[in-house]
Amino acid sequence: MPFKDHEFTGDKNLPRKLTPHSFKIGEPYDSVLRSLPDKSDWLRQAVIDKIKKDGLIK
Repeated sequence: MPFKDHEFTGDKNLPRKLTPHSFKIGEPYDSVLRSLPDKSDWLRQAVIDKIKKDGLIK
């Protein structure tokens, strides 16, 4: 079940939904990284880990 924005990020004021479920299968790795805010390094890593775990990137 997908996280609600604030459950995953702790921030109800994020401008767009950012969860490990936000990205399409096969979406290029670079575009995933570009779409994440720089200030959220831990969120970036969580999304990367989720995508790798699901086998969407190598």
